[in-house]
Amino acid sequence: MSISADMEKVLGEVAEEFANTEVFNQWMPPDGDYTCLITNYQDGVSKKGGREYAWWRLDGRLQVPGNEDLDQKEFTLGFYKSYVLGFLKGAMSVLAGRKIDDVRQAESILSGAVGWVVNVRKTTTVRSEAKGGGEFPNVAILEVVQKTEESPVEQK
Repeated sequence: MSISADMEKVLGEVAEEFANTEVFNQWMPPDGDYTCLITNYQDGVSKKGGREYAWWRLDGRLQVPGNEDLDQKEFTLGFYKSYVLGFLKGAMSVLAGRKIDDVRQAESILSGAVGWVVNVRKTTTVRSEAKGGGEFPNVAILEVVQKTEESPVEQK
């Protein structure tokens, strides 16, 4: 099977970016409340529909001693986008311990949370067939359990 010239052009344009991209882990724990260690932070700028948008991502590691199926498994705690700011604002406010209104603080708050222990709630939303159907995982950061001393945000 041969590739069309248009497809070959697009593949050529994204080849280097693809080679350097991390594998996206879509694994999520079952619905429930969990304690997690925040292990990773990333941010960047992407395009959607011809417009650029900012994104921020937090990853975490489950702390479930005694449950070998879940303990120490990693998953995405939040993938926040600048075209859906309410989720970002909620996460920032919980991590900071107060309402945050300046989006420019996102990087310092989210990156500063690496190493913190948080309680999270994982739920699954089921969309109606009228809205396209499908199941979508959601993770909400409920509270900070423990912060590192280097925290850029004041302790509670």
